[in-house]
Amino acid sequence: MTRRRRRAAGLTLLALLAVGWGVGQMLRDADPPNLFVEAPARAEVGATFEVRLSADEPARYHVTYAGTTLSAVEYAWTATPVAAPGLQELHVVAEDGAGNRSEVRRTVEGIVPADVTPRVVGGARPGAPFHVALDVTPVDAPLADLTVVVDGEARVVHRDAGGLVAFGAVPLRRDAGRLDGVVTWRDALERDRVRAFAIPFGPLDTPHQDLNVDAGTLSVITPEARALEARRLAAATADPRDPPRWRAPFRLPIEGRGTSGFATSRTYAPGGPVSFHVGEDVAVPTGTPVAATNDGVVRLAEDLPIKGGTVILDHGAGVTSRHYHLSAIAVQAGDAIAAGEILGEVGNTGLSTGPHLHWEMRVDGRPSDPMAWVDRTRP
Repeated sequence: MTRRRRRAAGLTLLALLAVGWGVGQMLRDADPPNLFVEAPARAEVGATFEVRLSADEPARYHVTYAGTTLSAVEYAWTATPVAAPGLQELHVVAEDGAGNRSEVRRTVEGIVPADVTPRVVGGARPGAPFHVALDVTPVDAPLADLTVVVDGEARVVHRDAGGLVAFGAVPLRRDAGRLDGVVTWRDALERDRVRAFAIPFGPLDTPHQDLNVDAGTLSVITPEARALEARRLAAATADPRDPPRWRAPFRLPIEGRGTSGFATSRTYAPGGPVSFHVGEDVAVPTGTPVAATNDGVVRLAEDLPIKGGTVILDHGAGVTSRHYHLSAIAVQAGDAIAAGEILGEVGNTGLSTGPHLHWEMRVDGRPSDPMAWVDRTRP
């Protein structure tokens, strides 16, 4: 036999011995592969998710999920099925060369995670109230840690008849520009989500009034009177975490002739400092009843040296209505008031040049245009 033939015969013998050994191994191997499976409990519907598989020997893997089977032969493999809605069984099989099988069954929930879209209504100029409506899709999708921040300030999110909402007002002393906002939340897949928005607003364009108030009337303004009123008004602020107490649209507290509108600039004496009028003045005779603009709780009901007879109503969600210069007060602090209920009577008390009601609407203590609230549940 030639050398080449002897060498070929030797290689053939070795191959036969190897095959025989492998067959013997398969015949002797009765242990299934040790199968390890990593899969999420939840996945986003329509997106792929990872199923990480490994075994202690090469295996043929079969991953069956939502009517589809994926297969591969590997030591370790990552399958990527597409998440289907609802609870679905994930069935994993690993089969070795001897036909031994290992199986693992899991349940994967396919969900549509919450998406939040902010919609801003109002806020067209300094002093204008606004609300940020939060549209959640799907409407029943779970979410957590929902926050709204506008102009660097956190706004409390409430639920009213229209859904989720946060209230605010553009600062009165601002040039034209915009307020930047952001909504953040955590969805059911434990992902932190962010959605930005903006509230553009134009310039403040209101008339100027020179009131030329006589010295006797101005005499009520003293440092002591200012300090007293500041303390009393600070104690009457509303907690923005309280839910809205109103369900119906806001209404006018009184009908009459408007004499000084919101955000009008004014001086009280020639050459005096310029200030903004932060409410709506309505001139009517002394004794005319003043009605609650909406449901609320009385936070302050007393005579003050500058603002005169004062009633402050807390409507919830940080929203308050304020009524000044009253000649008579018909309610007490702590009273629960229904819309339309009489709070007192128009007067000429405090810093006032004639019988009228000074009416304010504030959000977290910030002045907002009262007329923007009338006939609306959201400004």
